[in-house]
Amino acid sequence: MKKVTKLILMLCLILSGAFCYASGAARPENERGINMDSSLNKALGFSVNVTPNPAITWVTIDYTLPMKTAKATLTMTNTIGTNVLSTELEGIQGSKVLDLRGLAAGVYMYTIRCGQYVENGKLVIAK
Repeated sequence: MKKVTKLILMLCLILSGAFCYASGAARPENERGINMDSSLNKALGFSVNVTPNPAITWVTIDYTLPMKTAKATLTMTNTIGTNVLSTELEGIQGSKVLDLRGLAAGVYMYTIRCGQYVENGKLVIAK
């Protein structure tokens, strides 16, 4: 019975982590690259808004970086994990317009990395 309980607990932990990742919530990573709770990112003021989503030819990334950090990296990958776009975000707060005309219609994952803090999300491109 104890093995079943441990197995259920492990499954719950795995599924809760997968749900957090799929939700696109901002999470800091520890030194091993493991995602932690998003409440710390929110408390530090790290926020990202991507509009419009779904997008057709362009998208605007509105961002606020944490703890007066003035630089972050945005990378976008397709569904098979190929990096299709990478750019720098500069300034504590700002907007960046991305031209999507060179990308095919589909679902893309974006990651904004600012030091140890990470924001993940999904972007749909409709043509």
